[in-house]
Formats: sequence, C-alpha cells, structure tokens
Amino acid sequence: MILHSPTALVRSFFCYERKKMQNNKTIWTFWEPKENLPAYLKLCMKTWQKFLPEYQVIVLDYSNLDNYLGKDFFDPILYQKFSLPKQADAIRCAVLRKYGGIWMDCDTIITSDKIRDILSIKSSFVLIGTHVAFIKADKNSPILKQWLKNIQKNIARYKLFLSKYNFWAFILNPKYRKRYKRVYKKFKRWDYLGNMLLDRILKHYDSNLTYFQSVDKTKMLPELCLTGISSKQNYQKFYFESNDISKALNGNGGLILLHNSWTPDKYLKMNETTFYKQNNTLASVLKTILKI
Repeated sequence: MILHSPTALVRSFFCYERKKMQNNKTIWTFWEPKENLPAYLKLCMKTWQKFLPEYQVIVLDYSNLDNYLGKDFFDPILYQKFSLPKQADAIRCAVLRKYGGIWMDCDTIITSDKIRDILSIKSSFVLIGTHVAFIKADKNSPILKQWLKNIQKNIARYKLFLSKYNFWAFILNPKYRKRYKRVYKKFKRWDYLGNMLLDRILKHYDSNLTYFQSVDKTKMLPELCLTGISSKQNYQKFYFESNDISKALNGNGGLILLHNSWTPDKYLKMNETTFYKQNNTLASVLKTILKI
C-alpha cells in the first residue's frame, strides 16, 4: 500500500498565496488554521486533484484571506464574534462574488467523472439541493450580489445589537428578558449568514435556470438510505459503524457531501496511516477512489 504524505499533497496541489485569476477553474475552501486540517479531510481534497487536475485549489484561512478579499472587506466583528462555520458562509459568498469558480467545503469527496456533468450546467449559480457546501457560480451572479449585501447587513445588525444592549441589564430586568432572548436566538442561528438569507433569495429565481439550478441531493448524501434515527446518527452509523461501499458509490452523482461536525472526534485526530486502517465505509470509499 502506497501512503501519500498529506504535507506533500498540500505543497504540490493546494495554493495559499494569491495567484492571478485567469478563469473560473478555481476551487475555493476555508479552514482556520490550515495547519490543523485533519488528515482525512486532506484525503477528501485529494479526490479533487484526481478528477479535476486542471483546477487550482485555494485554501483560505486568516493568514491569506486579505490577499483575496482585501483588508477590512468584512467588519472585524465577523472574525471576533461569529463561529467559524458562519465565517465560512460569509467568505464563500465573498470570494465567489469577486472571482467566481467553485466552492467546496473540505469534507466534500469527488467520486467520479460525473462531477463534470454538474460543472457543465450553464446556470450562473448551482447548488446541491440547498447545501452551501458545494457552489458553482459566476462572479456576476445576481444571487451572490444579493446574498453578500444581506450578509453585510446581518453582520451590522449583530454589531449594533452588541453595542446597544447590555447583556446583564436584559437578563436581570424581567421586562426585557424575553425580548433579549428572542432577538439573541435569531442572531445565534447556525445559518444566520448562510441559508437563512440564501433560501429567501433563491425563491425569487426558482424557475429561472439561467440564474439558478439545484441538483438532486439524494445521490450526494448516501446516508439518506437509513431511516428511523436522527440525521447525525444516520451519518455516523453509515460512515463509521458499517462498511458498505456499494451504497456509498453505486449510483452516486459524482459527489459525496460529508458533515465534518458530526464526524466522531477520534477520526479528526487520526493520521493518514491510521485512518486507512479503519474498517468502515468512509475509509473504504477514500481508499477505493484514491486506489490506495
């Protein structure tokens, strides 16, 4: 078995410094800090290299973000008060709006050349279902323009909320307690800068394939074949408690969208060699695709 060094992979394929954008053959992703990227996610990203070798992959983090968006593109409060997933929502919209290309979360696996069927779609904004983990977009997409505008508004609203309201005054004063909790709950939604805004915009373009097209997600989420338990339990059972590569790859549409936040911690800490030795569906999928 040939083991491929994650470090060598990063140096040979992934780009951290700014390069001239000559076309849309760029894949964007974000991980902060990039040095902490789990080994299994580097393997996911290596599938991108296998099936899309002509694309450059730009891994964004705090160390190089200004190279692409410019300093102070977003209010600093985005990086100080918002979770990394919310930051990623803002960043993915911003870089696609400025440059176009493809956004893929690090936990995306390309499974076959069928990915090119998705890339050949002519709409200026393409999603898998409504998942923002994968987006193919033109930089002049009106959807990106409106989404970015609304992201900036929501960041400003949260900043105003923090400056205007004293937490303890609201908590200790029964008159304001319910109102504070209601407003605060909205700001803390996981999709506050993502689908909460984007889904509303997409409704206006639902029947216009020039601007928007959604690809059937069922082929990209093979764990949906399981029923009767929660989505998180389905995910963990499918990828880590069984070894059924046929269900993962047979009939797949060219992509698998993982859910890294649901991946058990022990797999996040494994090096590449240890991960390959696991007897589960995810390890088998990656070994099969990468021919390890």
